[in-house]
Formats: sequence, C-alpha cells, structure tokens
Amino acid sequence: MVDWHLDLILARAAGLNTEHDWDSFLSLGEQQLLAALRIFLAAPQFVILDRPGTALGAEGIKNLLSHFSAAAIGFVVLGHTRGSEEFYDSVVDIQADGGWH
Repeated sequence: MVDWHLDLILARAAGLNTEHDWDSFLSLGEQQLLAALRIFLAAPQFVILDRPGTALGAEGIKNLLSHFSAAAIGFVVLGHTRGSEEFYDSVVDIQADGGWH
C-alpha cells in the first residue's frame, strides 16, 4: 500500500498529544490529506473530490487516488488533475460554451 506520508506531520507536531491550533498549524494540503484519510477510513463505495489539486499537487493527487483505487473506493474528480490519468476510466472535458467531449 502507498504511504500517506503522515510521519512528517507527526514529527513536526511532536505527536498527537500536543495541543495545537490545527487550522493554522497544518497547511491546506495537509488538511486535505487528513480529510482524504478520514474518507479512506470510512471506506465508502464512492466519493466525489472537488478540485483536490488546489492544495495537494500532482504527486499528492496520485497518492490519494492510488489509495482509493487500492481500497476499491470509486471516485469522480472535478477539476484539472494532470499527471494522474492512469487512475481514470473516463475523462469528460466540459468547455466554457457548454460543449463537452
């Protein structure tokens, strides 16, 4: 299984028993990663991800989709996610004029 890379967060936080203002302590990408981990642990059959690339970046998205694929969690990703095409069965590109392909 792919690593969630939480060890860096835990080391910086000095463990989970240390009090922090987590909203300011964690970057937006780290917050999205933890939200994705909560989804993964809940093990739904299906999830919709709205623009995960805004904070995760290409490698973070690949890591996330790899986890969901390995756990048989279906997903629809809204937004641009260049570099993770191998995880998609289909891609719908919606144009500004309402057309799509």
